[in-house]
Amino acid sequence: MAAREADVLLRTTKNGSNCLHIACIHGHLKFCKDALEINQSSLLAAVNSYGETPLLAAVTSGHTALASELLRCCSESGLGDVILKQDGSGCNALHHAIRCGHKDLALELIAKEPALSRAVNKDNESPMFIAMMRDFADIFEKLLAIPDSSDVGCKGFNALHAAVRSGNADAAKKVMENRPWLAKQQNEYMRAPIHYAALWGMGTSYQTMTPPLDPLLVSAGIRGHIGIAQEILIHCPDAPYCTKTGWTCLHGAVPADQVEYVKFILSTPQLRKLTGMRDSHGKTALRVAVHKGNPKMNEVSLLMLEADPQDASFMHNVHMEAKEKVTNKSRKDVKALTERYTSNTSLVAILIATITFAAAFTLPGGYSADAGSEGLPVMAKKVAFQSFLISDTLAICSSFAVAFICIIAKWEDLQFLLHYRFITKKLMWFSYMATITTFATGLCQGYG
Repeated sequence: MAAREADVLLRTTKNGSNCLHIACIHGHLKFCKDALEINQSSLLAAVNSYGETPLLAAVTSGHTALASELLRCCSESGLGDVILKQDGSGCNALHHAIRCGHKDLALELIAKEPALSRAVNKDNESPMFIAMMRDFADIFEKLLAIPDSSDVGCKGFNALHAAVRSGNADAAKKVMENRPWLAKQQNEYMRAPIHYAALWGMGTSYQTMTPPLDPLLVSAGIRGHIGIAQEILIHCPDAPYCTKTGWTCLHGAVPADQVEYVKFILSTPQLRKLTGMRDSHGKTALRVAVHKGNPKMNEVSLLMLEADPQDASFMHNVHMEAKEKVTNKSRKDVKALTERYTSNTSLVAILIATITFAAAFTLPGGYSADAGSEGLPVMAKKVAFQSFLISDTLAICSSFAVAFICIIAKWEDLQFLLHYRFITKKLMWFSYMATITTFATGLCQGYG
């Protein structure tokens, strides 16, 4: 076809893809080689409506061998601009190779065209940033070695942020050695890399890093990273320990249930003073601990009270305040639950009481008409009858007791309501079993 019509290979689909684009998408290496022997430059440089060259189409489709062949052709033909081409999303072949996990192809691209490392896509992501986020250390090192390679990431993050996020201490150290200024860069959330190092428990060098908006000790306290806090204090004994609002690292550790971190603060001389510090709302860490109200925080409360005995009266007041809040909330919750439970329970209790009360006047075997025993039950001396009578009496009494308790429940006394359901459940179970025993023994005697 190409021999009969020279430009047939340059025709495109509605999306602007030529035959080389389509062959790359489907991985037809032999076809691509044949087509390039006829018309190389025009086919390689063609761009479809997605902004893709055949090289980009091969990379995104995962055909690495084909992409490598096209890369060789472009390089030998001096088509560097084709290799550097970015698609509609701003990604070049290196972006896609790293993102898709094609490590060997990515290294080949860097070797053939180092300028690929300077490109940034529409999300402001550099190849170095993506490589570090994927924790591809070998690719990252190659990119870092290129002096003018970009290291930016989305939302103001940079490659050092990514290294910390990946937990790669070696990579972070290499960034610090080659590009120390990255440590000072804050992202859109006003956080420098060292801030995330404190949050995620990764050791870093403090001296060369500018402290972020929030103190590192506060960040470490939220996650309970004692080792990070110790490292910070070694390099900077007077490291800041509270935010502009007065929220200290002790305040931060308490809501996060970091008991061991609290113990660390109380055992560190330069930090013991934090127990008495108040935030902008006048709250000490002790107040936060008491309001937390769980067993771990009770332990924390005792530790802080021991560190600052003068706070004993305050702690009593806070306990009373917290108790009052819990009591009011509990009363509302228990009341709503009681209303639903009481209606059903009282109905069943009255039903059982009615049935068992009627059974007491309809005794098995009837009453005796013999002289000297008139009006007495015929089976009064039988063990089964006595069992019937006892179980029926117990069923009546327990069901009446449940009904009476349901009436008392409407008084809404909190201490009573807290034990109400437990008591009625036990009594209802007892009443039910007594009723079953009553009718079982009654049937054995012909009751019915």
